[in-house]
Amino acid sequence: MLRTRLAATVVAAAALTAPLVGPADAAPKVRSASPLAAGMTLYATHPMASRTAFDIYAPNVVSGGTYCEPLKATDTTRLCPIGQTITDMNVDSAGNLVAGYGDWNYNADSFTVPEGRVAAVPLNLASGTWGVPHLLGTEAFDVVRRAPDGSLWIPMTDPSNHTTTGSGVATNQGGAWRNIADGQHMFHTFDVAVESDGAVWAFGAKTVTGVGQAGVAARSIDGGATWTASLQHRDPMVGDYSRFYSGVVTVDGAVVTGLAQVPGTFTFDGAAWMTNPFQSHTEHPRLLERFADGYVYAKSFTPRYVVGGDERLLTYPAGVDAGAAVTDFYVDPEGVLFYLAGTSVVRVDPVTLESRLIATDVFGTSIVVHGDRIYSGWLSGQIFRSVALDTDGVADEPTTAPAPTKGKGGGRKG
Repeated sequence: MLRTRLAATVVAAAALTAPLVGPADAAPKVRSASPLAAGMTLYATHPMASRTAFDIYAPNVVSGGTYCEPLKATDTTRLCPIGQTITDMNVDSAGNLVAGYGDWNYNADSFTVPEGRVAAVPLNLASGTWGVPHLLGTEAFDVVRRAPDGSLWIPMTDPSNHTTTGSGVATNQGGAWRNIADGQHMFHTFDVAVESDGAVWAFGAKTVTGVGQAGVAARSIDGGATWTASLQHRDPMVGDYSRFYSGVVTVDGAVVTGLAQVPGTFTFDGAAWMTNPFQSHTEHPRLLERFADGYVYAKSFTPRYVVGGDERLLTYPAGVDAGAAVTDFYVDPEGVLFYLAGTSVVRVDPVTLESRLIATDVFGTSIVVHGDRIYSGWLSGQIFRSVALDTDGVADEPTTAPAPTKGKGGGRKG
């Protein structure tokens, strides 16, 4: 993918190891624990993401062949888009964790391997065991979204053969994983969002005849059988890098997306798209989440909460390094926000917006909170787990978000 990302360190991994199985998670969620050292230990190693990034003979656990084939018949070298950092994680209603990873900027198998190189592989958090890999038709997936019904949805970040087999999304809605073409032939589908009534949105970029490359937001109201391009936008300032890197559906049904490289967001209120030229956005989909009455995103890796056009800073609570960068957001099924800032995990109440530090020494690039544990994804497909957190502990005084820092809501209709 030809865009700037958070640095994804590629580390050669050891051979596949068995997960470290612990007791099943029982507590409903982390509530207001005292700050403490999380005591992270290795819980499981992803059976595909753990493969060495450039090991051209790494065995393919799905087909039995090798992951890495020549890009062309004349190629003398082969790139393998496996063995990457875990970039995002989510948990479905059955307690299965799915982790995102991929080849990032190498474009190692575009147009050559329709089934893709990466897979959704469910990790059951009660037993610590991996399920069957499902190939996603993409080189990478940057984010894993949870729909209101508890199913998981994944965008085909780098669809392997979008001109023939189509780009799109994948989901385990209904039980089995399946790939769904979006009908738009996007060369990148960066994000996906699901409305409360089941309508699905895909955000990405495609080549539009007579226009060039443009950001596209497409919607399906029939589970992915048919799609309509609801918004197409090309900005002259960025030209062929006009891409919708992320999108979100808020609790009131508003759809928000943006180009990230230039100021301005687009909001769909169910009838028309409106633009807010003053609102910033993010190019990292894992740094955008529906939360409370609006959404959270990271600007310069600092957490911010947006309702309508009003934005406010989510101030770090005591104990968090003021210079720490937010690298992941996670919102649990009850609407509580958790984010990873440096090596600290902060909990934000969806009603009061009170922030509490609940754990320290959490190393990783992504997190989920399930039961009374924090899970973190890290290098070479490794997934770590915290000790059971003291959810009844007496917390430090919470920090409440300040008043909105700007009020440019409403915008203009596009």
